[in-house]
Amino acid sequence: MDGDSAVGKPSLADAATRNENRRVAVGAVIRSFAFGARPVIRNLHLSVEEGESVALLGPSGCGKSTLIKLLAGLLPRNAREALDGEVVLFNVPPSAYRATGKLAAMFQDPTLLPHLSVEENIGIPLEFLGRGVSEEVSALLRLVGLEEFRHYLPRDLSGGMRTRTALARGFVSRPDLLFMDEPFTGLDLGWKESLYGSLQELRNRYGTTVVMVTHDLEEAVYNSNRILVLAADGTLMDEVRIPGTFPREYRFGETVVRHTAILGRLAELLGSPPATGLV
Repeated sequence: MDGDSAVGKPSLADAATRNENRRVAVGAVIRSFAFGARPVIRNLHLSVEEGESVALLGPSGCGKSTLIKLLAGLLPRNAREALDGEVVLFNVPPSAYRATGKLAAMFQDPTLLPHLSVEENIGIPLEFLGRGVSEEVSALLRLVGLEEFRHYLPRDLSGGMRTRTALARGFVSRPDLLFMDEPFTGLDLGWKESLYGSLQELRNRYGTTVVMVTHDLEEAVYNSNRILVLAADGTLMDEVRIPGTFPREYRFGETVVRHTAILGRLAELLGSPPATGLV
């Protein structure tokens, strides 16, 4: 194993003993999860400490998106979706934790309401929580660089601006926990550079724990403390720790130069080409 990474299967007990002053934000013991007769995830123990940023990597079809939906309590939805195991968020079931308003999620589609302005879309979680639109919306508009576009409709925005709007909406309730399912997919490198900076600034500002699904090795390395690598059969293959603290200043090429060994190890695990130095 490379010197700048570590291997091991995380567990609830491991997280508790690593740092007694930090709570377990996400704990899962999943013996199996299946859609009908088709198993997707099996024998997976996962623990994320409060304040961590953890990335989930794995080949297509390994269950990354399914796992994050399980963690968020969006699965199972019916009797054909069978979960043998338990998930807790800050020691309570996901459904109970969602009711606190401290859980947020971002997906590949920004899912903005087309008839609402940027400002109104960002404020939606506050409306659901009965708080009304607050100064928090204005502060987030400034932080993500959309203040002058606050009255624009989604159809008038670029893809990167729509993702910025979704990112601001994700943080408007000051969540303790944010799940992200490939939210930056399809954006060009310029937009990714800007959004990575915004993500780190926001999670540093609010102390938010982040769990991110991505297929981009450099994105995973740059934005996380740890990377959990899933195998094609939905089991946990490996864990890689990323040295360094947040926030990190982003420069094209820096991630590859600093973490060549880690990126090489991830590429080996996933059977993908080595990093090319684009980010």
